[in-house]
Amino acid sequence: MRDNEIRGMVLKTLYDLRHTSDLINVDQSFNMPEANENVLHNIFEQLNESRLVMWRPVVGGLGVARITSFGVDVVEGEAKPPISVVIDHSINVHSSSNVQIGKGNVQNIDDMEKLNIAIDQSTANHAEKAEARSLLASLS
Repeated sequence: MRDNEIRGMVLKTLYDLRHTSDLINVDQSFNMPEANENVLHNIFEQLNESRLVMWRPVVGGLGVARITSFGVDVVEGEAKPPISVVIDHSINVHSSSNVQIGKGNVQNIDDMEKLNIAIDQSTANHAEKAEARSLLASLS
């Protein structure tokens, strides 16, 4: 497994645990057969140097860590990491029905603007136009 994939796994694990404790005991929370302790030590050092995590190593173990706000932004796709990080965003759903992943249908903004113009140019009264705009807004 490549370093950028392990970095992503570490970052995602810290992201998932970020509300459970201020500092995560790495030795207890990380079970990664893909990476031995030396590899994980190097990965934590790289992520720490890149300001994606705050990490404190300890003698005889990997130490404690937490994801930084910059790391959260990287996992959520709001910021670009300074080093290569591969984060698996796949979602597995089993034995479920009526499941929606994501924010639903994506609407084309140009079409929405055209509809707003059509509402404005219609012969409807002010109240009817306001109701039409409200319905349109709820769709977007």
